[in-house]
Amino acid sequence: EFLSELLEFKRRNGHCLVPHDYPESPTLARWVKRQRYQHNQRQQGKKSSITNERIQILNNIGFVWDSHEASWEERLKELMVFKEMHGTCAVPATYKKNPRLATWVKCQRRQYRLFCEGKPANISAERILDLKRLGFEWESKASQKLIIWETEMARIDEAFESTSSDYELMLDVLSILSDDDDDVSDVSDGESIVLSCAF
Repeated sequence: EFLSELLEFKRRNGHCLVPHDYPESPTLARWVKRQRYQHNQRQQGKKSSITNERIQILNNIGFVWDSHEASWEERLKELMVFKEMHGTCAVPATYKKNPRLATWVKCQRRQYRLFCEGKPANISAERILDLKRLGFEWESKASQKLIIWETEMARIDEAFESTSSDYELMLDVLSILSDDDDDVSDVSDGESIVLSCAF
């Protein structure tokens, strides 16, 4: 019964990735989940009700045994649709039409950062390539603005440090001059000259 329903799902959708929360047939979604669970039990050498014959039949129609993989593929398809509609993969963090997709996009960015840092991550090189081919944006707009801000602050700090050292040098020069020349008696006047020259 469920097998024929799954075949009908595949005929209409082109795949067997029945969503975990499939509203058209929650019973089919539960059945698919149960097949994955029983298959996993069998793989681990535990008691399972799934037979070799059923595994073969499901394999032949393209059944996906890994639910995490299935979920990832679902979100990737949703991202493709989003890009087709909006011309970008930059899903807003608060995307009300599909909050699940927005959360997934944030998760991919976080997992990518972990992957790049050599830390344990739930993203593979293959998935990174799939996302890259689609034009995935690895930094959110907010992150990009933060990076620009941090870069500008570093530039300002660097400029201030070099100005500050020039300022100290000029004070030293003025101090030496004031010892040699009675006309240069007030260093604070020199400070105003240095400041106007430095900026």
